[in-house]
Amino acid sequence: MHLSELPDQLIDDAFGVEPLPDSVHRLRKLFAGEEWALADAIGIVRLDAPLTARVLQVANAPAFVGRAEIRTLQQAVGRLGARTVLAIALSAAVRGALEAAAPGYGYGPGDLWKRSVSSALAAEALAKKMATASPDEAFTASLLQDIGAVLVSRHLEPSLLGLLEIARCQARETPLAAERELLELDHGEVGRLVAQAWGLPEGLCEAIAHHHDPEAARPGAQDLARLVWASDRLADALEAAPEDADAMLGPVAERLGLEREQVATLVARVAEQRDALLAA
Repeated sequence: MHLSELPDQLIDDAFGVEPLPDSVHRLRKLFAGEEWALADAIGIVRLDAPLTARVLQVANAPAFVGRAEIRTLQQAVGRLGARTVLAIALSAAVRGALEAAAPGYGYGPGDLWKRSVSSALAAEALAKKMATASPDEAFTASLLQDIGAVLVSRHLEPSLLGLLEIARCQARETPLAAERELLELDHGEVGRLVAQAWGLPEGLCEAIAHHHDPEAARPGAQDLARLVWASDRLADALEAAPEDADAMLGPVAERLGLEREQVATLVARVAEQRDALLAA
């Protein structure tokens, strides 16, 4: 494929992605309302057999196990919480795409999936702590923030992937500037198109598009974009050496107006949650 054809091909493919399962949309709609019952969430999940199996599997993971084995969907949702079930549903829907390698961005098979889960859990925890955005939207936006990188990598020939990686490493401004120079768009913009194709809220789409530059998002989406930006940095910290990770927490805490110790505690809790979900 000629480089000049890439922008149009990426846009076409972004809008042609496989739709999210109906259960994800129904759970999101349910939790967007002010009043909902646990029975309503259970009713949605029970109609999705693969999701039901996954919820039971996670509920019986070592990190969630209580005194007795979970045998029914009602017990599982009661133990995990309905909003955790939404996170499981969305994660299951996009896991296949995010487990793919994205060599132009330095991700091997499975790397981006692990990082996305870390970021999503961190964003959800930050949203709960700061009350500046919906925890559900924070989780979703952070989980999907790099979905555009998968599509970009999928369509670049090996020689162009090498050019992208070199451009990202040598960019005088930002890695996004290198992407725009080479491709005429960046992975955040491609991710926004995917989110729009899935019918996700516009504020969430904005946060995905501007997760590297939250102030560029429209005013109503900047708080969510900041959480996604912060979760991206915390995901980096989780994979870094201890001495490097420690240095990464200060700037995040300062930008969010939190104490460094608060962020360190949150990161430790996220690591436990991530390991439990990935091991289930």
